[in-house]
Amino acid sequence: MNKLDFESFKASHPIKEVALQLGLSFRGNCGHCFKHEDKHPSLVYMPDYNRFECKACSVKGDAIDLVRMVKGIGFQEAIQFLDPSMVFTSENITHDTAQNYLPSRLLSPEILHKFNIRIENNRVVIPTPTGNKYRIFGCDAKFIQDPGTTASIIKTSLPNKEIILCEGELDAIKVYQETGYSVWSGTAGAKTFKREWVKEFENTEKIYICYDNDVTGRKGAEEVISILGSERCFKIILPSHIKDATEFFQMGGTAEEFKNLIQTAKPCKSSILDLINETSSTAFQIPLGFKLIDEKVKFEAGNAYLIGGCEKSGKSAFCMNIANNLLINKYKISYVNTEFTQIDFLNRMTGINKDIPYSLIDLNQKKEYASEFRDYLLYSGVGQDEIEFELLFENIKRHIKSGVKVIFFDNVTTFANNPPPSIEGWKEQSRIMDQLNKLAKEKNIIIFVVLHTKNIPIDSQIMSKIKNIIASNNPSKIFDDTITVMGKPTNADLYGGLRIASQFSGTILIWRPF
Repeated sequence: MNKLDFESFKASHPIKEVALQLGLSFRGNCGHCFKHEDKHPSLVYMPDYNRFECKACSVKGDAIDLVRMVKGIGFQEAIQFLDPSMVFTSENITHDTAQNYLPSRLLSPEILHKFNIRIENNRVVIPTPTGNKYRIFGCDAKFIQDPGTTASIIKTSLPNKEIILCEGELDAIKVYQETGYSVWSGTAGAKTFKREWVKEFENTEKIYICYDNDVTGRKGAEEVISILGSERCFKIILPSHIKDATEFFQMGGTAEEFKNLIQTAKPCKSSILDLINETSSTAFQIPLGFKLIDEKVKFEAGNAYLIGGCEKSGKSAFCMNIANNLLINKYKISYVNTEFTQIDFLNRMTGINKDIPYSLIDLNQKKEYASEFRDYLLYSGVGQDEIEFELLFENIKRHIKSGVKVIFFDNVTTFANNPPPSIEGWKEQSRIMDQLNKLAKEKNIIIFVVLHTKNIPIDSQIMSKIKNIIASNNPSKIFDDTITVMGKPTNADLYGGLRIASQFSGTILIWRPF
C-alpha cells in the first residue's frame, strides 16, 4: 500500500461511520471517550479532517487509530477490520524496509543487543517501559505501539546530575552510544512531555535539550523547558542544515564535535531578549506604544506575556494604556477584568484615550468613546459576568472566533482565593495559567496576563525614579522611564511559587511598581 493508496483508504472510511461500526455512540460530533471514564462527552469527531480527539485525555488519531485503540489490535489488523479484502504482501510493501532502515541509524550490534532493538515482520521493534513501539514501513504512519502501551521515558542509563533529552528514542540511543552521557527520550513524540515526569528529574542539575531542528521540535522543546523549569535547561544547537541528532552523525559529525555542542549549549534563558529575538514563525507582532520597550522587544503571536508588580503598582493602568494604543491602531482586543466594574473600566479607558482624569469624564464622552471603539473592544468581567474562570474563558474563546488577536487578563491573582492566599488557591491559579498559555499557542494570539508579585529591592529604585520624574514636572515620562524589562520571574518573585514561574518560560515580566 503506497502513500497515495493509504490516503485514499483513509478517505474512504469516514470517521463517524467507523465509530458507529465500532459501536460508539455520539450526538452531533461529540461522544463519550472510550479511553477513560467520561462523565461528560469529551470525544470530538472532526469529519472535515476525518480525525477524532478527546479534549480530556488527549487521545486522538484517524480512523485506523480509532479501530486499533477500541479493539486493541495492531495496525494491519485494523486495516483488515475496515476492509477484509486487504491483504499485506511483498507487492504492497515499499522498498523502504526495516532491513534498510536500521543500519542507517548507525547503531552498533552491542547497542542494539543492550536495548533489545530488533526487526520483526518488516518492523523495527523498540521496547519501552510499558510495551513495544514499532517503526513501520509501507505507508505514511511511521510509528505504532502495542495496545495498552502508555507514554513513558526511555532511559539509556540511571538518573544523573546531567541528562540529555532527545525527541526520538533511536536518537537518544545513538547519542548515548557516541558520548556515554545519560540520554533519555519520551516515547510519544515532540509535544507530549508529561508533567508527572518532572519527578524523574528531581535530582538532575542540568538538562540538555536536543529535539529535532524543525518547527515541531522547537515547539516541543519549549514545552519541555516550561515544564522542567528553564533555570536548569540548556538547548543543544544543531547546525541549521541538520534535522536531528542521528543526522548529525550520519553527516560525518564526530563524538567530540557533539560533546562540544553540549559544552556550548545555550541556557534557557539567560536573557529575556535572547528569548524574544529568536527566529519565530509567528503570524504577527504588535508594538505596545512605549518606545523603551518596543525598541527592545517584539511581542509575537503564540505567546502569553506576564505583567507583574506588587499590589496597587499600576499594572492595570499599564495594561489599559497598551490597550488604548492598540485600539487607536485598530487592533481588535478582548479585555478581561476581575476588579473594576464595567462602568469603572469604561471611565478609565475613556480618560486614558482623552488624556483627562477619569473622575472628570462625563456621560457624552463615554458614549463617544464607546461608539468609536465598539467594534474593536470586547469586555468580560465584574458587572457583566460572574467571576468564574470557566465562564470568562468561554467568553475569551468566543471573542477569538470573532477576530480578536490580543487579550488582556487582569488579573489572575483573583483566583488565588481564600485570602490570605492559600496553597490551594495558588494551585488553582497555576491551572489557569496553564490554560491561558496553551490557548495563546494553539490560537496563535497574544495574551497579557496580570499577576501580583512580591516586593523586592527594585521597588525602591523605581520609586526614586518616579519621585525624580514628578519633581521635574514631567509625569508623562513615568511610563517610558519606569517600565523595566526583566528576566523570567522566579519562584522568589511570585507569591505562591509552585510551578507558576516555569509555566511562563517563553514569556516576559514587565515591572512598573510605584
